[in-house]
Amino acid sequence: MIADLSPARRYPGVPQQITLNQYLRDGTAPGSGVIDFRGGGVVTARLPGVNPLRGLRVEVTVAGEAQADGYLVAGDGFSLTVGSGYLNLYLRGTGPVPSDLLHVAPFRPSPDRWNTVGFLHDGVSSVFMTIDGSVVNEIDGVGLSALRAVSIGNSAAMAHPFGGLIDDVAIWRANPHRINDEFLGRPMDEATRQCWLEWVARVRDFARTDPDCVSRVLDLVRAAVDDMLARGSAHGAEVRRQWQDVSREYRDLWSNGRLDDVAELLVERYRALAAQGLDPMESPTFVALRDDPCFAQMVESIGAATCDPDFTGEINGVISGIDAIRNPTGPT
Repeated sequence: MIADLSPARRYPGVPQQITLNQYLRDGTAPGSGVIDFRGGGVVTARLPGVNPLRGLRVEVTVAGEAQADGYLVAGDGFSLTVGSGYLNLYLRGTGPVPSDLLHVAPFRPSPDRWNTVGFLHDGVSSVFMTIDGSVVNEIDGVGLSALRAVSIGNSAAMAHPFGGLIDDVAIWRANPHRINDEFLGRPMDEATRQCWLEWVARVRDFARTDPDCVSRVLDLVRAAVDDMLARGSAHGAEVRRQWQDVSREYRDLWSNGRLDDVAELLVERYRALAAQGLDPMESPTFVALRDDPCFAQMVESIGAATCDPDFTGEINGVISGIDAIRNPTGPT
């Protein structure tokens, strides 16, 4: 078993056909532990379905002779390999870039020093290849499938072992608690904070009483978000850059408690999306969420957090702004 150093330690690596003499003691640091894949074999690990549309980062620390080649790490939709003087990132894209693309950057392993190579998927559609922390290639317009398993040091079929040493393999997903952390991180008094904590407690109570309904709603929410991101990715680099700029501005306004400006930003973003043929209100996945009986039941049972007038004002501002865009002549 290979140690999983994540906080939960739920996904250890499992070695296959690796002999005892392939385990070395010292790598980047004394006692760090290294596997010499020149003897073949592979390490596999199951993962909890990491969704790259929410961000994914992979890094591998390697050493070896300059001519060493083979698989470093591979998973659903990607493989990171070395060979012929290049670091190779093979992507089976789900976005507007055609599938089965190979992206490269000059690289040869070294027998005298450790290098950390990898890639970062930004959670939207851009991928950055890195060597020792520096970006060496950027690929735009790529979506990846959910990551449920990885193979390390070889292909899953053990057909392409890496001809060198691997010390660390690190795989990160985006912070799953980021939305909650950012939501409660804006300026608010203690009474308002306590109100939101009580509302969250009601959500948890509902989840305990009807877990199937909550699971269904969460699946619908994820589908709506992923569909919107994928549709936006298909509209080119400029639209994706606009989304990233809006996301940064939103977080800045929210963290400073400027909720009126947040409402204005969201309304203007909706206006731009609608003009580009990306009206979220008309997305089939959004309609499925809006009309789902479980969603209606959940909203009715939990109720609104009416003790936060700033947030209520923001929501009302967004609703009225979007309504004005969708119905410019007013109610009929």
